[in-house]
Amino acid sequence: MLSSYVQSLKNISSKLNINFWNVSQSACTNGGVGFNVNFSGGFVSNVTCNCTESDNTVCHVTNIQLKGLNLTGALPSEFGDLSHLVELDLSRNYISGTIPSGFTQIPLVTLSLLGNRINGSIPEYVADISTLQELILEDNYMGGPIPEKLGNLSSLRRLLLTANNFTGSIPDTFGNLTNLQDFRIDGSQLSGRIPDLIGNWTNITRLDMQGTNMEGPIPSTISKLKKLEELRISDLNASSVTFPDLQNMKSLLRLMLRNCSLTGSIPDYIGDLTSLNTLDLSFNKLSGEISGSLESLSQLSYIDLSYNNFSNAPQSSCDQLTVNLASAYSSSDSNSNSWCLQQELPCSTTPKRKYRMTTQIYVNLQEKYSLFINCGGGKMSYDGHEYEEDLTAGGPSNFYSSSQKWAYSSTGTYMGNDKANFIASNSFGLNVSGAEFYKSARLAPISLKYYGLCLRKGSYRLRLHFAEIMYSDDDSFSSLGRRIFDVSIQGQVVFKDFNIVEQANGVGKNVTLDFPDIRVNDSTLVIHLYWAGKGTTAIPDRGVYGPLISAISVTPNFHVSTGLSAGVIAGIVIASCVLLALILVFLRVKGYLGGKDLEDKELRGLELQTGYFTLKQIKAATRNFDPANKIGEGGFGPVYKGVLYDGSVIAVKQLSSKSKQGNREFVNEIGMISALQHPNLVRLYGCCIEGNQLLLIYEYMENNCLARALFGTYFTKLGYMAPEYAMRGYLTDKADVYSFGVVLLEIVSGKSNTNYRPKEEFVYLLDWAYVLQEQGNLLELVDPSLGSKYSEEEALRMLNLALLCTNPSPTLRPSMSSAVSMLDGHIPVRAPIVKRSLESEEMRFKSFQVISHESQTHVTAFSEDSQMQKSMSGPWIHSSISSQTEEETRKDSRSPRN
Repeated sequence: MLSSYVQSLKNISSKLNINFWNVSQSACTNGGVGFNVNFSGGFVSNVTCNCTESDNTVCHVTNIQLKGLNLTGALPSEFGDLSHLVELDLSRNYISGTIPSGFTQIPLVTLSLLGNRINGSIPEYVADISTLQELILEDNYMGGPIPEKLGNLSSLRRLLLTANNFTGSIPDTFGNLTNLQDFRIDGSQLSGRIPDLIGNWTNITRLDMQGTNMEGPIPSTISKLKKLEELRISDLNASSVTFPDLQNMKSLLRLMLRNCSLTGSIPDYIGDLTSLNTLDLSFNKLSGEISGSLESLSQLSYIDLSYNNFSNAPQSSCDQLTVNLASAYSSSDSNSNSWCLQQELPCSTTPKRKYRMTTQIYVNLQEKYSLFINCGGGKMSYDGHEYEEDLTAGGPSNFYSSSQKWAYSSTGTYMGNDKANFIASNSFGLNVSGAEFYKSARLAPISLKYYGLCLRKGSYRLRLHFAEIMYSDDDSFSSLGRRIFDVSIQGQVVFKDFNIVEQANGVGKNVTLDFPDIRVNDSTLVIHLYWAGKGTTAIPDRGVYGPLISAISVTPNFHVSTGLSAGVIAGIVIASCVLLALILVFLRVKGYLGGKDLEDKELRGLELQTGYFTLKQIKAATRNFDPANKIGEGGFGPVYKGVLYDGSVIAVKQLSSKSKQGNREFVNEIGMISALQHPNLVRLYGCCIEGNQLLLIYEYMENNCLARALFGTYFTKLGYMAPEYAMRGYLTDKADVYSFGVVLLEIVSGKSNTNYRPKEEFVYLLDWAYVLQEQGNLLELVDPSLGSKYSEEEALRMLNLALLCTNPSPTLRPSMSSAVSMLDGHIPVRAPIVKRSLESEEMRFKSFQVISHESQTHVTAFSEDSQMQKSMSGPWIHSSISSQTEEETRKDSRSPRN
């Protein structure tokens, strides 16, 4: 018959899927050697037996250690059958379930379930294990309030509850735990004030309260903890906290009071703590001078005073800091050599001069105000961009600046692993799409800040790339890690408790955080990743936690040559460029653009007002006006794209030699154009006057003609999309005004697409508009899909202007300049009232066909114009506006076309 302990071990082996035990009647002989297996990497299978009873004939299992073996299954109750078991250590496995009640039957001194999947609350009956001295439950899935009865465990020396979801507050009964030496509750949901009862823990050597929901202040009773060697408190909910009295803690080795809202100056007594080797007072509100007594602490291996408001700082270069003082210095007018010490790293260089925009300079500026960083990796190309390398080794107190274009600051030491790396490499395989930069990552134990330096004020698009590459994707303890940190942009938390695995739906998978409109108001973009004490800290090993990031991309939302966004540019361009186009329209209408000797002194005087180019330069730039370089046909002649010798891309407008203009008027108007110098206008570079050639040289604008950019932007600004056919040319003649009216009417009615506009449908739409105008119900034409999400004032303005622009008589249509002014609301719209006539529909169709043909081809003929005007007369025109005489009409038809 098998001994009871042998049967219990067989049951345990079966339930936990242990396949390396040799369970037999003689397994416990020689102290249990038959159970021991040698594993590498610190993994342990150890069973200790005591066979001293009855002349070594009776054996008892006293210690079981099964660590890091990825055991699965529920926590077996059979452990409770081992009546002499004093130690049960199942750290770093994949065991689930709750703590069985049978554990109360055995004299456990140590119970460690670190790094498993234990869930539920701490059963109250755990407090009945009166022999318990060590209860280690960190890095599990437990929750609920901490039982008050645990305060009855008077022998308890270690209570480790880190990285669970315990709620409520620390029970008052914990004041009875006077033998407590190690207490850790990092990353729990415990709230309330730090209780005064901690003053009863006079034997404590380590106290960790990081990343809870607890409130300050730190109680004065903490001064009684004279044996304390490690004190870690962080992220207290408080507006201000007085620096605690720690002067009697002569054994203190590690002091970390991070983000606790500490105010005032660093006490002088810190210099008397001669055992201190780690000091972290970062992210507080400390001010005054940094105590000179800190310099006497030669044994200090790490000092972090970053992100405070000190009034003095040591003189040292930013890449050779012996003390982490990043952004710790409040003043900006002193200590200018150490610019990295100032708040949020202001630009340390002088502003760049303005450049004449060329293609190369545009590219350089685009690169200057864009950032692409492969965090923790080498230089690489992805998606058309060159990602810069970020391969510095890092360290507990590390600052790195890349040509003052970008920088990063890393702070903190890893708990339990001083040798942990600051660059992570993938160990378990990837399932990512896209870039290679997910194979490695930059990480830090506490704080990782990236800075975009010396940026222009404006809006930027920011993308942060993440992939969890330090955990596995299987049923092992290395998959149980939970990396949790906060993401802040420009000082504002944009993602609280960010968990890469949850957001990416797995480990080894990539996820991005996109921020399409990040404002830089000074010169620095600050991306802050901060570990607030939450998540696991010992999975798969101690020191695997803290913020991690794979790559960063930053691109401006503004035109790099101007610094303004597309919307702002559009607003300025609309007014200014229309003025420029209308000036040229006016000159052509008056017949001033041609017909005279271009060598006249008036034209030569243009050199004084604009840049001057030789015909040879322009021919070289346009390849002798190669038809392949022709990009459009303006109101005055063809437009060619060209490239000057310095790389500048230009648009060359070749004025037709058939134009008839007066030199003096032309000179005056060009003088006005050249005076309109503004960074947001399409720039007039100059002119070329040789022989019979008159050329205007402009800054080249991508994406087709000025009218397309101008009116397309305008309609988009109003929330509408203009049809393609209305966006060609400069909209200079009356037929174009008609097309403009068609566009307005179709936009408001919701029929703005290129396939629409059969003549019958449009005439019906126009007739219906006239009826509604007479009834005062024009708004019934508005696209019903808009609901109430539109401005009635704008809609009425556009509808009335549409009727005015589509008047059957071209002579009664407004000029384009007037139409634009009406659309902008600068002058009122007075649309004519037009009577409908059902008898003349066929004539009307023909008239619209003529107008439509004219608007598409820009072909005008006196006979067509006259015929059109005749056909439009009669019953169409309301008596109140038909006062124009036939003689006036004939004069109008003989005048140059607009």
